[in-house]
Amino acid sequence: MNTMNWNTIYITGNENFWDDVNKKLLQSELTFLPGFLEQRPDGKYQGLYWLDNATELRKFKEAISGKIIWKYRLSFFNEIEPAPDQAPEAEGDNFSAKENALIKEMRAKDSIGA
Repeated sequence: MNTMNWNTIYITGNENFWDDVNKKLLQSELTFLPGFLEQRPDGKYQGLYWLDNATELRKFKEAISGKIIWKYRLSFFNEIEPAPDQAPEAEGDNFSAKENALIKEMRAKDSIGA
């Protein structure tokens, strides 16, 4: 009896990618399980999939198609990516307190306008 092992893949992208990605994957011959979709604090959406460990990430992306990846600006990760406002500050970033305040202000404006 063969046991199947699963790789976890997280996809982030613009709103409404979930249905189009699932349609493409259902048309493929890949073995996968869809997880969930959630909106991140930065306004992007993050979905979870489990892939048969024999499936290469490249094949997964090909099944979704470059057109959909580009349309929704999809990114693929093996671990959850922190939202920009939740990312830990880099140690020794060499920015002054004023520069860090400006960066924080810029990030806040960017997330409001997204």
